[in-house]
Amino acid sequence: QNIILNFINILICNYINYF
Repeated sequence: QNIILNFINILICNYINYF
């Protein structure tokens, strides 16, 4: 499956939780 898409999704979730 698309590992890159999953990685971007994790980065977005971490970015939202950071604020």
